[in-house]
Amino acid sequence: DPGNPDSDNDGMSDGAEVRNGRDPNTPDTYSALPFVECFETNTCIIGDIHGQNNWQTAPTNRAFVQTNIVYEGSQALGVQAADDAATVQHLFACTNDVVWFDLYLKAETASAPTGTVEGAAAMYFSSGGRLEVYDGFHTNWLTLTNHGPYAATDWVRLTTRLDYQSQKWLVCLNGSLAATNLGFATPVESFSAVSMTSRSQPGIDNFSVLTSIPEGIDLD
Repeated sequence: DPGNPDSDNDGMSDGAEVRNGRDPNTPDTYSALPFVECFETNTCIIGDIHGQNNWQTAPTNRAFVQTNIVYEGSQALGVQAADDAATVQHLFACTNDVVWFDLYLKAETASAPTGTVEGAAAMYFSSGGRLEVYDGFHTNWLTLTNHGPYAATDWVRLTTRLDYQSQKWLVCLNGSLAATNLGFATPVESFSAVSMTSRSQPGIDNFSVLTSIPEGIDLD
């Protein structure tokens, strides 16, 4: 794409590589879609997730594959509680205009990010157990009141649809549409990364990034 070049032909555009701290002239290996990660023994071993199956964390030794808090199977991801936040990230090579992100996680409470909200979709669970979503069209956080509230011990299915042509996204909770026609936080030309930042997140499981709608999602 002349308007969105990939100088090193590694599947991620130059702009996305710069945004993700990579060299656009040095080819890297990124995960392709569809991508499914259940944190089981076919892709991960128990311990620090950093470096496993292309997962990266900052700092390291804060996000672990563990067996204590699991939605399904025998293993899941957890972020160890601490005063500072840890970020878990995965990078992707993708040319699709529409991308679906789907996972199960504990509804652990968090606070709104400080400073400029960047990227396509951004969300977190508030102290009241409600999902807060960022609408770039109005540059503000919206509190969703058509669900829950959820307790921090509840497993919640979180599903988003990202449309890079319209720069819009929607979110579903436990398979049902919760909010739609949300604007991207900042203009993003293509999908390239998922980042999860938390001071404490005891359980993340059944993580997937797809190019078609996941099973069991009701957009009505």
